[in-house]
Amino acid sequence: MVAQLNEAQTGVATSMGFASFLKVDLKQISGKFSKWLVDSFDPYSASFMLLNGQMFKVIAFDAYVTLVVPIGGTEIIESSRSLADEEYDENCYYGKSILKYIKDVNQIASLDWCKFVVQKLISSMSITRRASLQKGCTSMEDLALKSEGGASEKRTY
Repeated sequence: MVAQLNEAQTGVATSMGFASFLKVDLKQISGKFSKWLVDSFDPYSASFMLLNGQMFKVIAFDAYVTLVVPIGGTEIIESSRSLADEEYDENCYYGKSILKYIKDVNQIASLDWCKFVVQKLISSMSITRRASLQKGCTSMEDLALKSEGGASEKRTY
């Protein structure tokens, strides 16, 4: 997608502080690596469990070193989903929660995108974990029937 941007578009991306994204040449991400990232991240401590057992806490500076996007500046505070739904139509759902910050293109570079990235990582992983736990929760009745050799339809709560 980046290769399809014209000179004016790349200039705008650069002026907003996102020049590093223009240099990304990522064709695919290893499924195994992606699974490890998801499995090893604890959203409650905002940390990755490394292979040697140590915890690595993710902070805004880590997002800066990795993505080279604007750090510091104005904090991005997302609007609640219901407020965003009232103000904007369904066609732009993802950006609605931060739309008030990106309306003025000249202000985008002054936003703390690194802190926002870390906050989104934490909230997304928290939602993913809750969904995963709900899918995997089997009732005690089902476990008892299975251990007795009885057939049971799997129930989740």
